This record gives sequence, C-alpha cells and structure tokens, in this order.
Amino acid sequence: MKIDKLNFKHNLFLAPMAGVTDFAFRSLAREMGADFSYTEMVSAKGLVFNQLKTNKKLLDKNLNTCFNCDNSNDLCKNNDILDNCQNFSLLNSCFDEENSSLEKNLTEYEKMLYTSKLENPVAVQIFGSDAEFMEKAVKLQQLQKFDIIDINMGCPAPKIVKNGDGSALLKDLKKAVDVANAVVKSTTKPVTVKMRLGFGADENKSVELGRMLQDVGVSAVCIHGRTREQFYSGKVNFEAIATLKSKLNIPVIGNGDVFDDASYFDMLKTGVDAVMVGRGALGKPWIFNQLLHFKKLCKNKNNENKQLNTHYDELDNILINKNLDKQKDDVCYDNSNLINKIDITSSFKKEIIKKHISMLQKVYSEKFIVTHMRKHLLWYVKEMPDATKYRLQLCKINSVKEALILLDQIFI
Repeated sequence: MKIDKLNFKHNLFLAPMAGVTDFAFRSLAREMGADFSYTEMVSAKGLVFNQLKTNKKLLDKNLNTCFNCDNSNDLCKNNDILDNCQNFSLLNSCFDEENSSLEKNLTEYEKMLYTSKLENPVAVQIFGSDAEFMEKAVKLQQLQKFDIIDINMGCPAPKIVKNGDGSALLKDLKKAVDVANAVVKSTTKPVTVKMRLGFGADENKSVELGRMLQDVGVSAVCIHGRTREQFYSGKVNFEAIATLKSKLNIPVIGNGDVFDDASYFDMLKTGVDAVMVGRGALGKPWIFNQLLHFKKLCKNKNNENKQLNTHYDELDNILINKNLDKQKDDVCYDNSNLINKIDITSSFKKEIIKKHISMLQKVYSEKFIVTHMRKHLLWYVKEMPDATKYRLQLCKINSVKEALILLDQIFI
C-alpha cells in the first residue's frame, strides 16, 4: 500500500489506543512485524495551550530567543504569541534514548509524542472539532518529526464525544470535513482519518464521509466496522468495509476484531489496502509476526495445509503484494526478515515484558510505570493457565522491582 510517498510492503498496522500504545509497546510491535504505528490520540487544543504555557514560562525567565524566529520580547508577549513563536520548543520530543535523565523532564504532552528509533515511519493522531485549533496544532514544531498526521473521528469514549470530538464528528459531516480540510491545508504531510461507520446504532455514513474526505485531499482513511453506539459490541460489518473500499480511490485501512489468523483473513477478503490491529495486540505485540507468517503460508501454493491452500487463490486476488508503481523518491518499508515465525515460549514472553518495562524507565517515573503497566501485565498473562491467580497478584504490585520478581515466578 502507498500513502503519498510512503510504501508499505506487508500493510499491517498497529492501531492507536489511548492509555495503551505507549512508545515502548509500539516499538515492540514494530520489532515484531507491524509496518506502521501511531501515537496515542492527543488533543489539538491541549497541544496548543501547552505550547502557550511553555512559551509564557520561558518568556517570564527572559528566554526571548525563539528557534527560526527574530521576534523581540515585546512582540512575543502579544496575543499572537503562538503564531509568532510556533517554531519554539523547550525540548525535542525524540531524544537520544541513552539520555534518560533529560527524558524524565519531559512534559506530559512531550511524553505522549515521544517516539523511539524503531518507529520509522510513524504518525501522530490528533483529535478535536475546532478547525482553527487543529490547524494551529499541526503547525507546532513538536509534530514536524511525524510522517503522517492522523485525525481521530472514531473514538467512542463519552468524555471525548461530549465535547464534540472523536466519533461525535460523525453527526455533523460538514464540520468533520471542515476539520480535515483545515489540517490538509496547513501541512505538506499526508493527512489520514480514522473513523467509524456512523454514530447511531444503524447508521452508515462511511461512503458519504469517505468521498468528502477524499475530495478535500485526505490521503487515506481507516474504517472501524462499527458505529459509535455499538462501541465494541456486536460484530464488525465486513460488508460495509468492503463497500467503502470499492467506492474510494484513496487507500482504505480495515480495523476491528482482528484477533487471529481467521479474523485477519476475513478482513483481507474485504479488499482493504491494509489491516489495522488494535485490541488483538493487547498482551500480544507478537501477533504481527504470527499474522505475517500466516500470510506467508497462504502464499505458498504447495503448502500441505489444505485450508491454507484454499486461501491462496483468494489472497492472490486481493491485497497481498499489490503491484505499486514506485517513484524514485518513494520510500519503501519492508519487514521481510520478520516473517519467520517466532516461537512464543514462556521465556520469550518474559523477555518481551521486561523489555517493555525497561524502555518505559527511560522516560517515565516509577509511579507511572507501576500504574500504567498493571493493565499490560494483566493482558500479558490473560491466556495463561492460572491466569486468575496471577492477575490478582499483579494487581497488588507497588514497584517495578516487585513486578520483575513476580514475572520470574510466573514465567518459568
């Protein structure tokens, strides 16, 4: 699949999930075969106001020199401070990974925008319903390192929807398109949108909105095959996803209920250009390796597995290895070396979990890591024998040291 000048070979993406897909988890997924990842969704208004607050603190300390900006102190103190000093950033969001003492001084927004060297390329996902704030956020220096700007129009969380953001935009398609148009016009980067079928339980506005987004220059859309009112209940509407794909000229990424080989195959059959895995990766960042291995087996016509042979001809006619005309300046990202299937042993899982924790220690405080990692640890042990006992123990950890000792006891 190709988005602007970015080419992806395996077309398998990790979904952005608020409070879940920290940079360490994303890095693990990328190591194990995910072609692409996104930051957790970040508020456009929050980014803008955070930058204003940062600028004010610096100005109060008489730090009046802005990057790429010759404005005087008096000029910077006016109400247009953000516009005049938009290139100023207290800290770069992506530091050398060895400089842990500096990284722990990052602001909350800088932590959310933090990326590792393994995330190349990578997208930032922003949310908001005010076109002006979305436009200003996209111009901030902190977002310039990202390869794609993704707009969230699918989050069903009540606290997001009540402010008119996320999937609430599906109730007002004109506003949704105005937001997308403002972002597209404010950046030279490709802009994508993650959305749902509609807002109401039986609504399906995906084709109408998809066409409108395509017309204003959105480079690709990701569709979760449910409505907002469904949240995550019921089944994904594969037929609606296939219809959307057939009606648009831009790439369509399919999302929803991809948990294993069978559900991955069901999504591929819709004809989407790429597949995004969300909840299926919880506690299993290695799922990408498993799905890539499944795809590799399906492509082998001489495979002894009759079911896989049956899949071959269907897969051959859909998204696998679509022929793309690459231009000279296109960049192709290829994880071919990761197709060999990983043996998911107990020791391997322990190694991955410890690596997850170790990476987080470079940026976050121990208090945050203990709280944040509890849910990840519960997912990591979910499918194990005696999972209930382990989950009760993991819920009680109060330090990273306790977590590591318990992991050694669980993963023998």
